[in-house]
Amino acid sequence: MRKAPEDQLLVNYLLGICTPKELDFVEQWLAQSPGNVQVLEQVLEKLNKAGHTPISKERSKKRLFRQVESDLIAARYFSKAASTKVKEQQETTPSGFQKTSLVVKSLALVAVVSIALVFTFQISKSSNPSEASHITELHERQLSYGQTSTFRFNDGSVITLNGGSTLRYPEQFSPQTREVYLEGEAFFDIAPDQNRPFIVHVGNTTTRVLGTSFNIKAYSNDEKIQVTVIEGKVGVSGKPNENGGSAPEQPIILGENQWATYHQSGEFFEQGEGNIWEQIAWKDQVLIFNDKPFSEVAKMLERWYGVDIILQGEQLQDAKLKGEHKNMSLERVLQSIQFILGIEYTIEEQVVTIQAAE
Repeated sequence: MRKAPEDQLLVNYLLGICTPKELDFVEQWLAQSPGNVQVLEQVLEKLNKAGHTPISKERSKKRLFRQVESDLIAARYFSKAASTKVKEQQETTPSGFQKTSLVVKSLALVAVVSIALVFTFQISKSSNPSEASHITELHERQLSYGQTSTFRFNDGSVITLNGGSTLRYPEQFSPQTREVYLEGEAFFDIAPDQNRPFIVHVGNTTTRVLGTSFNIKAYSNDEKIQVTVIEGKVGVSGKPNENGGSAPEQPIILGENQWATYHQSGEFFEQGEGNIWEQIAWKDQVLIFNDKPFSEVAKMLERWYGVDIILQGEQLQDAKLKGEHKNMSLERVLQSIQFILGIEYTIEEQVVTIQAAE
């Protein structure tokens, strides 16, 4: 039996912003049991109470009606070819589920069509954002090391969160701004909206955009915060912490292939421009270290694979490493480092101990 989708995924489904893979996952889950459809109805009620409205009423209505139309065609197909479909289900569905699958799927289909029609009506009723009640309570999603997660918001923006990171976000963006809070690392692909800037609060820095893609790395156990721009422009400003420190009065404007680095205190450190692949490769499951000391590489491996790494010997701490690894296991990466530096290592549960070869 499929695991129940998270509420955010069901919200994306109702808003029509799922990927094809997510759409298939939700619809197969709905087909498992009428009780799953009731869960979807509960999410719909929460959306209605919160006053959620897509950025474009007409676009959302077209999406929903296209889905309703395809579902009705599917329902007619089920009724005309039920005997054929039952045979297919018997061949492909696990035992114990064969007899009820078609009935449940048909019930789910009818319920989803009803939900789509009701939701379209609600969109039409509350298309004016000023009439909706906005909830300021923040939701929090925290990832362990070794994980990544993608968030899709109803304005069309997408945030990919890296391992060991925390994202706090409102249930609904306000009519004036779109604000989130980050600890760790995330890649942002922000939908343009000239009337509502997207603001990311990270420690003692604030990043403000109208629509662009950029990366922010700001782990609490790192000394610095780095903002890297892939496309468009962003404004980054720092602020002094409680212990003092200075920050620029005006934000630093960054364009394509540029980055800015701040101390955790919010003080400006440096600005650069050039090849940014190393900063953003993680989102494509590529691990890169370019002339980095082993101490930093060890930290990257801990976050990437969700392990603890112990480096024995000061010489190893400062040894420089260069490499690029795509979708490689921890064992393969360690073997690569072993070939370069001649190290020895042991792996016991989630602890990796590395020392220089004798």
